[in-house]
Amino acid sequence: MAQYAHLSIPDPDWTRISTLLPPDPPYSDDLDVVVAQVREIAKLSGPFNRSIYEPQLPSDELRPHVEDYTVTVDGGEIVVRVAIPRSSENETFPLLVYFHGGGFWAFDINFKDYMLRVLAHKLKIVTVNVGYRHRLLSLEQNKDAPFISKHYIELVCRFLGGDPSNPIMSPLLATSFAGLPRTLIQVAGLDPLRDEGILYGDLLYPGVPHSFEDVMYQTDKGQKYEKDVQDAIRWMTKAD
Repeated sequence: MAQYAHLSIPDPDWTRISTLLPPDPPYSDDLDVVVAQVREIAKLSGPFNRSIYEPQLPSDELRPHVEDYTVTVDGGEIVVRVAIPRSSENETFPLLVYFHGGGFWAFDINFKDYMLRVLAHKLKIVTVNVGYRHRLLSLEQNKDAPFISKHYIELVCRFLGGDPSNPIMSPLLATSFAGLPRTLIQVAGLDPLRDEGILYGDLLYPGVPHSFEDVMYQTDKGQKYEKDVQDAIRWMTKAD
């Protein structure tokens, strides 16, 4: 995949913003240490997301109606947060079910809470933010990338006990992609999993790392990311 090497050249906005961020925590092979580090970061994610997206929402009476529901699942319960646009009586909307990032072992429904409220308001869709249960869960060129490094990915695989050769873990290995729904795939050039994403899809953001859309929200690439998400949801929910 040498033809994609240029995608790892850091974006100028990312170079500037990265100097303002605290350093990544030191690497550790101790899963308990890594979990503690990630959970400390996760505590900040909800307030940070709110600070970015709440200014895009209208006054209280026009904001989406938001309510949490407890859902019984196999072996326990989870919480889902539903945002419904303000509407006239009996109006119906498309539905977006959202599973937040974090490798299925980190972060919670607050991670992208206000982003989903904005999507519900702007796109007139119902968003269902799933608080799924956690489970203790390019690679060379970007092995030391911020936020998601090769070391982190290897720890997640150990955490999940997953087999990278299994298509469930690595969808790119599936024998057929027939019957899949309309899908948006966004690939960051500095992501260690970049090349797998390119083979699976082709919406690229050169020179930025995994999760860039949060810390680079006010930049051109951050704004493009948000627009791409909204355009994709419009496309996914439109009638054929």
